[in-house]
Amino acid sequence: MNKHNPFVRINIPIISNSETWVPKVSSRRKYSYKNLRTIIPFILIMSMILNIYYLTRPKPLTLPQLIKNAYQNNPDAKKSDESTPIKINPVDYSKLTDLIIVPGHGLYKGSNSPLVEKNWDLTPVQKGNVEVYLSHIGKAIEVLQDQHSSLLLFSGGATRPSSISTESYGYWTAAEKLGWLTPEIAGRALTENFSTDSYENLLFSICRFKEITNSYPDRITIVGFNYIGIDPPGDISNSISGEKNNAYSHFEKDLYGCTKFLKKKKDSRNPTNLQHGYIKSCPELAGLLEYCPKDGKQLYEGKLPWTI
Repeated sequence: MNKHNPFVRINIPIISNSETWVPKVSSRRKYSYKNLRTIIPFILIMSMILNIYYLTRPKPLTLPQLIKNAYQNNPDAKKSDESTPIKINPVDYSKLTDLIIVPGHGLYKGSNSPLVEKNWDLTPVQKGNVEVYLSHIGKAIEVLQDQHSSLLLFSGGATRPSSISTESYGYWTAAEKLGWLTPEIAGRALTENFSTDSYENLLFSICRFKEITNSYPDRITIVGFNYIGIDPPGDISNSISGEKNNAYSHFEKDLYGCTKFLKKKKDSRNPTNLQHGYIKSCPELAGLLEYCPKDGKQLYEGKLPWTI
């Protein structure tokens, strides 16, 4: 399954009239009729192309501008916890075929504006990345809007000792507070509440998809760091080095994240010892869910739903 690359949609920036390039014409220069015969068809063709583009272009999610506006307009003033219940259009979950996953990182507390960092529970290395986390949410919703057969899952468990709330529900709440969960997509944006690392983000989300649709996804798109590429701005060499030292290098030796360092890290991110029920609801993956090779590297050889 992981051999299939997700379709990545790239928005072409909208060109406003003020940004359109206009050639400067010298008042002294004269154009012959022959020159005009060449220029006018070119202008007409370009005009037609631009008209087609403006009529068919996808509507981009102006997330960075939303964040910029919030800071300019004193976001601390947005302290009301009152929210209008969102409307949800009916969804036939049995017809959904594709899965979009947003792995959780920081924990949005659920109160006041999600655009403000103090309203998040973050580790020291996560501070300064709220805009990136919101970009992950926004990009996933943008993909969901275009892929009508997709289900979006925010994935992440209750990883903080200070809160019983999950990272996934925090992401969902942030999207709801920002008005991104419109009736057309709200029923297809749900949560997976038990994962504690990247491996579980993927595997548990597949199981959650099975719980909701009673089938396994045909295609999976992951929106996060180094997937659909939305990384922190500026120099990210320290972040990459940290991920390599604290995760990637250990997964090279422990493919299923179930022994030694990764097991300890996973346990620390489940302070209330929550237990999932995917073995019962996702029996086809029960063997893989419980699999932990002694050497850390022996690949699982059991039958899987997508085995050809």
